[in-house]
Amino acid sequence: MSRAVTLARAVSLSILLVLPGCQDDQTSNGAPPAAPAPVTAPAVTAPLPTAPPPLSLTCTADPRSGSVPLAVTFRAFPTGGTGTYDFLWQFGDGERSTQVHPSHTYTAAGVFDTSVTVTSGDQARGCERSVRVEGAPAGPIPPTPGGSPAPLPDLVITIVGNSGASSYSPSLADARVGQRVVWRNADFIFHTATANGGAFDTGFLAPGASRSIVTATPGTFPYHCTIHPGMVATLRVAP
Repeated sequence: MSRAVTLARAVSLSILLVLPGCQDDQTSNGAPPAAPAPVTAPAVTAPLPTAPPPLSLTCTADPRSGSVPLAVTFRAFPTGGTGTYDFLWQFGDGERSTQVHPSHTYTAAGVFDTSVTVTSGDQARGCERSVRVEGAPAGPIPPTPGGSPAPLPDLVITIVGNSGASSYSPSLADARVGQRVVWRNADFIFHTATANGGAFDTGFLAPGASRSIVTATPGTFPYHCTIHPGMVATLRVAP
């Protein structure tokens, strides 16, 4: 064999030995490469339960004074807590209610300490309102020393809402001839106070509005709301 052929074969062999990718997948010492380190997922922490906000409570009574029989509408306004509430009203005369906004009629004179207890979860709050109930109106007001009768105070009747016989407070009101009677709409919608026989009519009363009449004839006058006929009450007018 010639020297040129031998030299060519040697060069080809040297090229094969140094080409990248032609060596075995081993380390320089002949051992296989190390396996990659395992990846650990981050721990998931469950959120802690959030405590409900503190429970607070306000309440109202309307009206808070008047003559027997006195119909009073009570309202409770809780906030905070779990958002779910239980109510217990105690009217001071042995009667109770679990309604949110109950109405109660006092049939005896006295001062009644009314309370409501509201519970929400493991929280409880109370609110109190006193109601003063006077006896039935006396006879005609005696004249003043000058001979003229003393002026009569306005009789204010509050429209509390569409609650049947408890829609007007007081539901049975007593007035005298010549006395001014004022109806005040404390509800959130329109109402009227319209005598069944047409003796008086306030017309439509917007929320917060008032309208008055001056009584001219003695008698008993049932009346209602023309928008909500189930709302009823009675005005008695004495001479």
